[in-house]
Amino acid sequence: MVASIEEFRIGVEVLLDRGALDLEKSPFGILANQASVDRHLVHTKDLLSQRYPKTLKCLFSPQHGFRGEKQDNMIVSSSYEDSSTGLPVNSLYGENRAPSPEMLKDIEVLVVDLQDVGTRVYTFIYTMALCMMACRRDGKRIPGQVIWEGTNVSEGRGTTRPFEMFGAPYIRATELKERFLARDIPGVVLREIAFEPTFSKWAGETCHGFHLHVVDADLLDIYYVSLCLLQDVMDLYPDGFEWKAPPYEYEYRRMPIDLILGSRTLRLNLEQGADLANERKTWEEELSRFREDRKPFLLYE
Repeated sequence: MVASIEEFRIGVEVLLDRGALDLEKSPFGILANQASVDRHLVHTKDLLSQRYPKTLKCLFSPQHGFRGEKQDNMIVSSSYEDSSTGLPVNSLYGENRAPSPEMLKDIEVLVVDLQDVGTRVYTFIYTMALCMMACRRDGKRIPGQVIWEGTNVSEGRGTTRPFEMFGAPYIRATELKERFLARDIPGVVLREIAFEPTFSKWAGETCHGFHLHVVDADLLDIYYVSLCLLQDVMDLYPDGFEWKAPPYEYEYRRMPIDLILGSRTLRLNLEQGADLANERKTWEEELSRFREDRKPFLLYE
């Protein structure tokens, strides 16, 4: 059975419906081209600039240009100013193949809306990969830290470094750091900080916590790091720590942390003081099976 146009929703429509990524409060950019439209053929740039006029800061264009104006191969595009929004359009198929630090300095989130046909000669998927690497380089949205959204610990919203730092008024940074360092986890350094969020959790109150600095991305497992920090906070501050209550992402019954972790079981194990090293072995085994299952479909080693 073929879904009707009313049933089928394109990615940008889901994004607008769910209000995901907190774009109302997070400065962001868009990587798109002429095919980045909704079912009514309205461009993603226009949809998001109308919804989030204050936080959309820049645009990025892949091969063939933001509007598909460069039809042939090996034709580079120049950066320019978008006529309808006045925003800079940064070419990623010209002098730069990946966003420079200067291009990313004013944003916290990069939204990618590109259609790809799944053939290796197309460059869009590589442009997206280079963008992800650039975002990691410049500290844009360290994903593991999103777990704090399911708690009363501030994930740094209301500051200039959301998801790079976390804290709460009840945390005593020195003892938390000692507890975490005993785990001997490589790849990251915790720098003790205090901050006052201007909005969101603990607005106007002094939060004590840490700014996470990645010192070896190849060794770092940020999800595991964040889970360990979460467990340490739960254990050290049982009178201060709380899980965030629903709703979350339009879900009104399930605990937000269960949605974020993708597992009610993991939350219960955390509450019971489970050995996270053993928990990690479980998902590593699942990842290993997935890597084996996908081998027949890989084009390259």
